[in-house]
This record gives sequence, structure tokens and C-alpha cells, in this order.
Amino acid sequence: MKHLFLLLFVPVFAFSQGSYKAFFGNLHSHTGNSDGEGTPQEAFSYAKETAKIDFLAVTDHLEQIDNNEWEDVMKQAEDASDDTFVGIAGWEWGAPIIGHCNVYNTTERITQIGWYYFNLNSFYDFVAEKGDAFGQFNHPDDDDLFSNWNDMEYKNASIDSAFPLIEFQELWQATNWYEKALNKGWHLSPGWNQDNHDRNWGTMNEYRMGIWSDSLTRESLFNGIKKGRTFATMDKNASVWLGINGNDMGSRLQKRSTYGLELYLNDEDGESWEKIELVTNNGVVQELSGSSLFDTVITRTSDEDYYFIRATQTDGDIIWSGPVYLEGEVTSAANKKNIICGPVKIFSIPSQELLIINTGQNGTANLMISRLNGTQIEKRQVSGPHLKMKMPSLDRGVYLLEVHYKTHRIQKHFVW
Repeated sequence: MKHLFLLLFVPVFAFSQGSYKAFFGNLHSHTGNSDGEGTPQEAFSYAKETAKIDFLAVTDHLEQIDNNEWEDVMKQAEDASDDTFVGIAGWEWGAPIIGHCNVYNTTERITQIGWYYFNLNSFYDFVAEKGDAFGQFNHPDDDDLFSNWNDMEYKNASIDSAFPLIEFQELWQATNWYEKALNKGWHLSPGWNQDNHDRNWGTMNEYRMGIWSDSLTRESLFNGIKKGRTFATMDKNASVWLGINGNDMGSRLQKRSTYGLELYLNDEDGESWEKIELVTNNGVVQELSGSSLFDTVITRTSDEDYYFIRATQTDGDIIWSGPVYLEGEVTSAANKKNIICGPVKIFSIPSQELLIINTGQNGTANLMISRLNGTQIEKRQVSGPHLKMKMPSLDRGVYLLEVHYKTHRIQKHFVW
């Protein structure tokens, strides 16, 4: 019955006021400034008005654009941006024996072409030293000559932080390289981009980069990327969220003996999930299936380094979540707060402004509901396992429920 409530009254993962909403777009496209067609102005206009995606990055090849073209794409990105769309200016670094990367959130670009094709370390340092700039690994193994960034060789924490994204453009890229990068130590979240070279910015296919953000602004989207809150989807309106012990997707936690993984999957068109796989550094460790809006908590007790979700719809479309990470050694101190994610069950009925909670436990506890930015919106003392709450001022979104007992506390996200 829980899924019925969610399907009827929360058709999308719509977040607001300090929570997150799933925005869909494309972070890799070209124009006539390099080897594509049209102008940046046309690209942004088409993406906004025809494709109706939430954001587009124009990322022409670095060696093919001059200063005037670079200045123009930055201006056109600004002019196209409003409260319904975000234009993004970037550039693509491409070394024929190394691989390609996009760079975003910087007004600077590489002009010293001498080391452009050969010096991966210098390129990494260029991006990392720009502060807010960040990079994306593009279409791995797309060319037989690529070394794929020296087989995804891990560098250091600074470079790791400066490159938070890996894109897919083919299924085998996701299958072969996402897990390889994570197993090498990179902290990367995925996206599916179109790499447009024709006048089809956003309509080349239905594949999307998804970003969980608190608002549709460039700053908020970039924050979501840097925090690891992205996903790759072959279905243009499907979304996935994976939290851990009440923490966001992309979080890094000290290893402990037990974890609660909070999984939400949603498809606006009502397509079911034929196969939902929990993937770790040990491969697929658990499989599930479910309806179009799927909400569950998966309890894990094994010593694994990361988790992400790969889910397949009945038509074969696949979606990949960003990971959550586990670090260090399992110690008793790591679990001293005794935080668990179950067995609480939450039934939300926004049409009746009603929230029904079953904690599964007797005893007195303090119950709190917060937005995902930490703002507390409800606190009360409860007794027994059952509670009905009127929530007249709650906006559509995803929230965090905490129930504090003397010996432990329960945390769980819920959709309103």
C-alpha cells in the first residue's frame, strides 16, 4: 500500500526548499565553433525551447576555439539561463593517446598546446589548481588508441576531487569503466551525455545526465555534481536516489558493521523495474525488482568499499546511481551512535496532509522531521510503534525522519 500512496500523490521525485529535485540535461555538446553545427546561441535555444531539458553544456574542442569564441559561449550561456534553464560553458580537452575530458566552471582555458596532447599530469594539475573548476572523464575506450587516462590510474585526493564525473555514451562504457574507476579509488558519479555534433542538442536520444540539486541554478547544479549527487539514465524521466544511514548519495562514511541503504527509483511513465542490482567492489551482491516507484531499505553487513544501484526497466533501459562510499576499517567506535535505517515504515498521503509512521518498536522516543539541508520542521515525543501526523505545511519533496530512543536512533528518508 505504501507504493500506491507514493504513486498516486508523488509522481516525481520533486524536492523543494532545502531538499533536492532531479534535473535532467546534457553536459557534452558541440557547435560549429569546433566539429559540430550551429552556434552556441542556437544550441542553448534549441535545448531550452525544443528539447526542453533543464541544462545544456556547450563544450567545443579546446584546440578549435579561439578567444572570441570562448568569450561568446560564456556570454550565450549566461543569456540563456533563467529559472527554467541553465546554460553552461565548458571545453573539451582531447589527447589522442590518452582520452578526452570536459572542463567546467572556469573562465580560463589551456592555450599552451605544446603539452596539450601528451601531458596528462599537467592537465590534471591545471584543472585542480583552478579552485572551483572540475572535470569529467568522457566516453572511455571510445578509440582504439586511447590509454583511457593510463587505465584510470589514480593520482591523489586533489585530482580525485577535481574530477567528480564519468560519462557514458555506450552501454559497454558503463559496464566496463564505471566500476573500474571506482575500484581504482576514484570518487566518481555517472551521467549519460549526447556529445552532439548535429543540431539535435537534447533530442539526439532520450539518454540524460541527472543531477539532484536544491534549485535550478548553475551554482546549485555544480554543487550537486561535486557532492556526487548525479545519475545516468537511458530513460529521459527516470530517476534514482541511493542514501546510506540517513546520508546523501555521494557520502563517504566510516566503515561500520551494519548499513541501511535507502533506495528510491521512479519513472514518470509508470515503467516497472525488471532488475534492480546493488553493485559493490565485489560485483552484484543483491538483486530486487519492483514497480515504477520503488522505495525500500536494504540492510548490509559485509565489508564493502562502495555501493551503487544499477536498475533495468522492462524495455531494457538502464539507470545508474551515484555511489556511496565506505572508508577505513570496521571498528566498534564507528558504530557508537547505533544509527540504523529500519524497520520504520512511512506512508505519506499528501492529499490528506497525513503522515503515518510505524517504527516497529515500543517505548518512548523523540521524533524529528528535517529538510535535507538540516532545517528541522517537526519535533515531538512519541510512544509506541504507531503514529499519525497532520503535516499541513509540508511541501512536496524528500525529507529525513529521525526517531531517537535511549539506546539507538532510526534514520530514514521519505517522499512527500
